[in-house]
Amino acid sequence: MENPWLRGWGFFLFFYQKILSQKYRIKEIGILINTKAKENISNLLRNIDTTLSKRKRKESPQKK
Repeated sequence: MENPWLRGWGFFLFFYQKILSQKYRIKEIGILINTKAKENISNLLRNIDTTLSKRKRKESPQKK
């Protein structure tokens, strides 16, 4: 005869493990999104830097 308390504990452990794996997956996705965002931001800043330096180069001969 099976103990109903043990069966309940088994269900609890099963669902707890499911929840933990889901949390880990969510965390992994968050890390991926963060790294992508950081790459995009660094690319954006690089583009802004290059456009600003090009503008300065264009404007500097006119000032002289």
